[in-house]
Amino acid sequence: MSLQIEKISGQSGGGRACEVFTNRISLADGNLATIVSCILVKDAKSSDLQIFVRDIFEIFTKKIEGAQGGILDALRLAGDACREYIKTRNLDASFVHVLFYKNACYIARYGNEVKVWVYEPEKSEEITFEYGSGLPAFGQIYLVATNKFVSTFDIAAILQSADVDLGEVMDGLATDISAASDQSEIGAALIMVKGEKAKSEMFEAASETGKEEAAGGEPLPEGQEVKAGRGDEEIVSSKKDADYLEDKEKKSGIATAGVLLIKRELLRLKKGDIRAIFRLRRSLFILGLVIIIILGLSAFFKIGDARDKEKLAQFNSHLAAASTSYSEAGAIIDLNRVHARDILAKADGEIKLALALVPDDERAKKLASDISAKLKETESLTGVNFSEVANVDLSLVSLSSLGKGQLAGVGSGTIFKVDIKSKSVDKINSVEGAKAGLVFDSGAFILSGGNVFKVDIGSGKQEKVIEGQDGSDLAVFLGNVYILSQSGINKFVPVDKGYTQSENYLERAQSFSESSHFAIDGSIWVTDGSQILKYTRGKRDEFTISGLGGSNSQFGEIYTDANLDNLYVVDVANSALLVIGKDGVYKKAYQSPDFGKASALVVDEGAGKMYVSVDNKILEAEL
Repeated sequence: MSLQIEKISGQSGGGRACEVFTNRISLADGNLATIVSCILVKDAKSSDLQIFVRDIFEIFTKKIEGAQGGILDALRLAGDACREYIKTRNLDASFVHVLFYKNACYIARYGNEVKVWVYEPEKSEEITFEYGSGLPAFGQIYLVATNKFVSTFDIAAILQSADVDLGEVMDGLATDISAASDQSEIGAALIMVKGEKAKSEMFEAASETGKEEAAGGEPLPEGQEVKAGRGDEEIVSSKKDADYLEDKEKKSGIATAGVLLIKRELLRLKKGDIRAIFRLRRSLFILGLVIIIILGLSAFFKIGDARDKEKLAQFNSHLAAASTSYSEAGAIIDLNRVHARDILAKADGEIKLALALVPDDERAKKLASDISAKLKETESLTGVNFSEVANVDLSLVSLSSLGKGQLAGVGSGTIFKVDIKSKSVDKINSVEGAKAGLVFDSGAFILSGGNVFKVDIGSGKQEKVIEGQDGSDLAVFLGNVYILSQSGINKFVPVDKGYTQSENYLERAQSFSESSHFAIDGSIWVTDGSQILKYTRGKRDEFTISGLGGSNSQFGEIYTDANLDNLYVVDVANSALLVIGKDGVYKKAYQSPDFGKASALVVDEGAGKMYVSVDNKILEAEL
């Protein structure tokens, strides 16, 4: 099963905010799942509505990711956590979370302002239960939308047609919504089920027992991505493809030679060319060995041919999806540049998958070049003008946010506590020779001389907490200390009298570059040359960057946390700060010569600010 997902939402305002989210997550059992959420919050007195909306989505996502046991129980637990958050803040909110897991669909609803409809040719059905599940059918379209969207746009007839194009539907809606004077309650997601035809079953409410197993289905293949655009269309194989397969089939001629060899040996025996019992035994042994070899070769070539055909089919599928998305983007690039870039990013991801299978295919290489050129044409590049927040005595190796408008910079022998508004600087004696550092829970963790020291920010008290562990970067998450080195990532867990012995976090050995850095949000994100590596529970996840033209990047500092949807990555080679979604889609770039010299980075999305340390200066700029 694969999914095409299109989403749209209007501008917040007037005490109302609506957003539509999608995310690909890894559950506790190691399987992947896709979440699509539509959340509407109303509160005329609050200016934090966008934060409330994101918090509701993050709460649901984190609860689902960490849940143990049955998926319906996890769905109810995550939904109830969202309800509790809404009630404790006295919010007027509604949400629908749709979770696609294995080959089933799970739904959690709250409130009356967001609806779920399922459309098939000539029929439709509204889902009204609070918790439940069902098996999606091939060609079904799920509409998750606010009441305002449903009452404003009558698209039921379009969604019930057999040949609906979701991309075209969303392009038309985008134009209408942009012209609307009040967009604040408009939000919708369209999800089309693609791939193999699934058995269609009615949805069942979670209160009915015994349905979870029936809705489970088979798990998605490891690493399968949610597809967008018309990715299931197929390009007819060229003559080059046919010749390729024909060449492989000719190799089966070895089997024919083997048959002739057997025939020759049998004729010798029939003519009486056997003078002794030992000659007979030797001949039988030789014939048996030849038969075994031929059978083995026959099986080998059959398996090889099957694999080649499957590989070619996958290649054509990715090439078709890339070509279709490229054409779609070209058709709307002058009307909706932002949406066109999103489609181009999907095309870029598909063509990279195609070239990974057949690197020398000229059609794929030409299409990859065309997509890269269009991405460059639509690239959002913003110049940055930094202002100085503080000028301290030493070069800084790290920068951390203390909250409440304060930053902490770590230098050799000193920690600098900086008030952003007043630009005042307080000094705290620290450890000499600091290579990396991070402030966590009122303590600064400093990596120096192969040891880790903890310095109390308030009292200045120092203690050595980890010995004999060198590296290039350090991070702290949920109290655990992580150290990045060129040979891997080591994890240290706090115990009664310090920390446990070094534990290799990675399941498999991995080497990193000398300039690698990392950030943690539950998963660990590591920069390594021109790529970003993602690890969850020690296992490397599939993660590629789409929409970024060219390959001359050299990534250094990286910043994110569990509350952010984006990765902020310094591209040292191009003196730029890249904004990349956690789904791998490159969004925009900020450019300044200072990024090429930055030693640390902090981003405050809530305040709309970025901070970098360059030598002994802390600089500030608008996002």
